[in-house]
Amino acid sequence: MDESRVPTAFLLTPFSARAAGDEKPATYRAVQRAVRDACLEAGVELRRADSIFRSGVIVDQIREAMADADLVIAVCTGTNANVFYELGMAEAMGHQPILIAPDARHLPFDKAHCRCHMYGGKRLTTRNLRARLVKAIAETLAEAEPRR
Repeated sequence: MDESRVPTAFLLTPFSARAAGDEKPATYRAVQRAVRDACLEAGVELRRADSIFRSGVIVDQIREAMADADLVIAVCTGTNANVFYELGMAEAMGHQPILIAPDARHLPFDKAHCRCHMYGGKRLTTRNLRARLVKAIAETLAEAEPRR
């Protein structure tokens, strides 16, 4: 990766607490904040599908943004169909996404073997999610193939 370029992360996420399996709104906001703050602390520009405003085909724009991203982060809460569709696209592009979910019940059988940053327990919570994500971002970027 070019040292002068700011790395980017593309976030796959439900866009509301309801779309995240009717998660508590405060928990949904805490997870979104943890992702945003972790990217900021890691020096990574965070991008999301709902921050793309130009005209065109949404899925093509998401695919393009993921192809350009240095890493992908996926909030799997609520087994949101759009998140898992986009997760499949990201993996087909060669990304090894950072997964986030409250617990293993939010991961289908073919993702249950993947490392996932949980936040719905007594030890692994939204309060310590940011710190864990900062480490995951740094380690993922260190191992990632250059994208551009």
